[in-house]
Amino acid sequence: MKSFKTVFGVILLGAIGSGFWELFLRDFLFYLGNIFIKTATFFYSGYVDHLYSEVGNGYSEILIFPCLLIFLLGYAGTLFLFFKLTKNENKSESDYIKKIILKLSIEKAKFLLVSILFIMNIFYADLILNSVSNYQACTGIERRLDIIRPYITEDKYNYLVSEYRLIDNKDKLESILTDINKITTKFKLDVKKVKLLGID
Repeated sequence: MKSFKTVFGVILLGAIGSGFWELFLRDFLFYLGNIFIKTATFFYSGYVDHLYSEVGNGYSEILIFPCLLIFLLGYAGTLFLFFKLTKNENKSESDYIKKIILKLSIEKAKFLLVSILFIMNIFYADLILNSVSNYQACTGIERRLDIIRPYITEDKYNYLVSEYRLIDNKDKLESILTDINKITTKFKLDVKKVKLLGID
């Protein structure tokens, strides 16, 4: 059993070192992101447009990790209150009526806390997806514009940059990517497809 753990540990470390783990994790998170987007789109058809509404402004880093810290603190605080309420609920109460009232109050408070946690999850997931979507779109377009620039006229390049800066929804994003793909195909440039959340 010990030797099995050792071998497994070596394989795991080798996988992490080779980048396999990072690749797997990235694809898995991408898959989860698309599930969230499909669910959100079911309730709001313009959700994908919302994700790419700021692409034309270029990518600007947002403070994801400070936001994550605030989120985790809020999460921990809410869970603490939840377990505190559970503990109070289990305490013996001599007065039966008071016990019933206390139980009902605690149940309502628990429901409120669970609702707060759910809303926090939704807001933070949207924040992360919005940031990642903008990053992927902006870096993907800018890299491709740099690649095709020597193969097109300055006017054409300026036109594409203008189109890039006008992006504020999914359709405009797909339009410029189509234009760029036509150029890369024409000049047989080996450029990988931009992998974007919510866009096939």
